[in-house]
Amino acid sequence: MASHSKTVESSPQKSIASSAMVSTAKKKNQKPVTYTEEEIEKLPFKCKFPDCPYRFNLCSALGGHISKAHPGQSQTYNHKKAVRDRRNLERLLHRETMEIYAEQEQDKEILS
Repeated sequence: MASHSKTVESSPQKSIASSAMVSTAKKKNQKPVTYTEEEIEKLPFKCKFPDCPYRFNLCSALGGHISKAHPGQSQTYNHKKAVRDRRNLERLLHRETMEIYAEQEQDKEILS
């Protein structure tokens, strides 16, 4: 049985506060939304990590959960980070190359 709760109420229905919705409840005068176990099973976005029972109604909520609860464990995130780092290095090298080229062109103009 998967749940995604930080708090579990002991009632016959066992309604569970959605951690995805609890974040919206931090605003003034809002109460957390609760789901029954059947509703929790229907939430479309489930955390893909083993032994993590969290489910969310929004893809963005799942993304926030993964980045906070499982930092550095997502292969997709690690791949994107590696690509970003490589591109930043390429940009830096390109910028330095263009500066060297510009200096050489200025030297040619001075000599001619």
